[in-house]
Parts: sequence; C-alpha cells; structure tokens
Amino acid sequence: MEIVNPLNQYGWDELVSSHPSGSFFHTTSWARVLAESYGYRPAYFVVRDKNCLRALLPVMEIRSILTGKRGVSLPFSDYADSFAEDEEQYLSLAKTAMRHGTQGGWKTLEIRGGWYPWAEKEQSYVFLGHRLSLSGTESEIQAGFRTNIRRNISRALKADVKVEISNSSEAVEAYYHLHCITRKGHGIPPQPLKFFRKIQEHVLQPNMGFVALATYRKSVVAGIVLFHHGDKAIYKFGASSQEGKECRANNLVMWEAIRWYRQKGYKEFCFGRTESINQGLREYKLGYGASEYDLPYYKYNLSKDRGVARKAEDYSGRLERYYRKVPIPISRIVGTLLYRHIG
Repeated sequence: MEIVNPLNQYGWDELVSSHPSGSFFHTTSWARVLAESYGYRPAYFVVRDKNCLRALLPVMEIRSILTGKRGVSLPFSDYADSFAEDEEQYLSLAKTAMRHGTQGGWKTLEIRGGWYPWAEKEQSYVFLGHRLSLSGTESEIQAGFRTNIRRNISRALKADVKVEISNSSEAVEAYYHLHCITRKGHGIPPQPLKFFRKIQEHVLQPNMGFVALATYRKSVVAGIVLFHHGDKAIYKFGASSQEGKECRANNLVMWEAIRWYRQKGYKEFCFGRTESINQGLREYKLGYGASEYDLPYYKYNLSKDRGVARKAEDYSGRLERYYRKVPIPISRIVGTLLYRHIG
C-alpha cells in the first residue's frame, strides 16, 4: 500500500483507466484543478500491481483556519468512489487513511460515494444520484423524457435557440457570467473564476469536457459544463438567465449535450448529485428519464473515533436571503474567500 500524489505519478491516468471503477474524478486533471485552484494537497491511498490499479482511496488534505485540517475524498466532487478487491483490502485502505490523518492532525475524514467498511458507522448524509443510459437511439432516449421536457425542447427550437459546444476560454467566461446570475438567484456565492479557468486549462482544453452554450436573440442565455472519462459523461454545472428559462433554452442545451455524447459512443450520462430536499432539481433530472440511486457521504471524526451525522438543513444553507440581495461583484469576492475552506 502506498500514499501517492497523482500529480507526480507518470502514467497515473492510464492506471485509473485500467480499473473499471476508475472515474473522471480520480484523474490527474481533476486533482490538478483542485490543487491549483484551492491549494489542496493530494494524498491518494493506493494498491497497485505493475501497470494495474487494485485499490484506491483518493483524498485531498484541506488546511483551513476556519474549518480546520481535514481529509476529503474528494472536494467539490459529486462522488469519488473508492474501490478495492475485497472487504479486507478496503478496510486496510481506510484504516491507513485514518492513521495518516490522525498523524497529520486531521479533524475529520470524509468519503463521498461508494461503500464504507464499517457497517456500524452511520452515514453522514445521503444525496441522490441520477444517470441516463445512452444505449438507445435518439428517438428512444427522448421517448423516455417526460412530456413537459419534450415540449420545452420543441419550444426552444421553435424560438430559434442555437446551441454551440466549445472548450474555449471565451465559452468558459460566457458560462461564468450566467453562473454568477444563477447562484445569486439561489442565494449562494459563486465559485471563484480561477476555479473555472483551471477547469478550462486542465479539463476542457485536453478534451476531457466542454461547455454547451445556448444563444437566443444574439445573447447567451443558458449553459452547462460537462466532463467525460471512459464511456461516461458527467453534467457538472448548469446556469441560465431569466430569458433562457422563458424560452426553455436550458432544456435544449441539455438535450444537445445528451445527443452529442450518444453520437460519440458514450454509454452513460450522469446528472451529478442532488440534495434529497431539493425536490425541484430532483424532478428536473427525473424528467430526462434518468434512474435514481442513493449517493451516501460518510464523515468520520478522527479524534473522537466516531461518525458525524449531518442533517439536510446543514446543506440547504441559512444565508440564502442575504446572498440574493448582495451585488454579484461582492458575492464573487465572498466566494473567492470562502470556497477553499468549504471543500
């Protein structure tokens, strides 16, 4: 068993691809985005045999004066499923991570997605995941959409909404403008622009993802950011203006992304995580015919040797009304200052 930094490991992505459970969030590209955007330190616990990866628990060390020193697998990732060949190996992997964290002064270790080796440990929180099979024809896939989704796609097409797929820095900047607008509406500060620029540099530019933008009357009104690895696509971020919502551009841009991935031979489209209390977002994803599954998160207090339970309201936010009133430039500053501590 080793503790490695994937940024210093030649051929790391090939190792990740060698295992059927390897995902985009395990890659060097994502590790580099997190490390360069927020200063996190990778500590990936691995078992490997020559050119094959046998077990993996990826962790980023967060050092924060606000939230303390802790390990997260992985920050700002919908899931980062750890894997092993059997329960004994997984238990050894997790214990090594806990021992490393205790020695390093971590307050907690958080594991997002996958399986936890101690049955008696309580899940901290359970999100919902949604995935759509791309194995059928375009007509068969769209036939699985709810009637309102199909109607909204037709409405956007009749309104002459255009969708463009790009990995350029200009597309990222255009998306980020919508991202700030959408976050303000949700009462949440936006992630720093640097984070999205690092995504463009390390993910989009190497063709591991793209931005899909919808234009209506010469204005960009909706956009989504997507990643891909192996035969799976991941919807990571989405945003739209009020005008984009009215012309249903957000539904068309999602459909065009699904079509693109299906045409390129991808097998699965993942809609990311959803809070169980966010019924609106849940119904939106189910509207595309996606299947739903539990996405458990586990948080373990290393000093007290026990699990940490989190309530749904802990994730819903208590400052939403305030941030809806804050001007976007101020909210961006808040996001730049705070997100590295949240992880």
